[in-house]
Amino acid sequence: MSAPVTCNSSEYRPVQAALNRQQHLRILYDADQLQRPVPGWFEVDYWEHLQAVVHISGGRGGVCRVQTPSGAAALKRYLRGGQMSRISRDRYLFTGWERCRSFREWRLLAHMRDLQLPVPQPLAALCSRSGRRYQAALLTRWIDNAVPLHQRLEQVSDAQADGLFSLVLQTIADLHAAGVYHPDLNFGNVLIDASDSVWLIDFDRARLLDQASRRHRLALPSMHARLLRSARRLQQGARLQPQHVLRLQELLVKQQD
Repeated sequence: MSAPVTCNSSEYRPVQAALNRQQHLRILYDADQLQRPVPGWFEVDYWEHLQAVVHISGGRGGVCRVQTPSGAAALKRYLRGGQMSRISRDRYLFTGWERCRSFREWRLLAHMRDLQLPVPQPLAALCSRSGRRYQAALLTRWIDNAVPLHQRLEQVSDAQADGLFSLVLQTIADLHAAGVYHPDLNFGNVLIDASDSVWLIDFDRARLLDQASRRHRLALPSMHARLLRSARRLQQGARLQPQHVLRLQELLVKQQD
């Protein structure tokens, strides 16, 4: 088995969870990185007023790169997709502060960072309640000079592509070994930075599983299948070369043997 893929040790810092309680909202944050973030930090308008935001497309609502006092960060608002977006674009049923989507993702990221898995550092999560509904947002450390996997594959040789695929599959194996299931592990959620290190992002729907459970046993082939479906869709859209899809498929078959 290959060595686990971990965060750069010089960049790793343990997460120090702190909670800012206000009447109708809570902000969960890393006290080692931020000093009591305010609700405005989770609004694009706040950063636009400071001329400290760059809009980045992606996901249902997109992600903004904002320049916080602690450095560059990705700001994500939780937005619905599909039919449910017609009912409410950004409001969810409130069932408790800790069950808020942003809090769950923040805590999962913090857990994975403690294991030194290559995921973004969680900075702050907002849960703002209004009656029986809530809105949510998340701030994570920006990963510098990183692009989605398919964009990096356009720039490398076939031999280098093999190396990248091997790193990606090892990272997914490490994730699974830690009990984490990422149900939306598409090429856009796999980033490659300037040193060709692998980063996994967008853990909104991810879960920690009991490692003795049947769900955990099925999680790794499920993540592999999701990655391969993403590759085929990119190929259909002429955004990924056929040889890359074929090579990924071959490597996945090898892992199953």
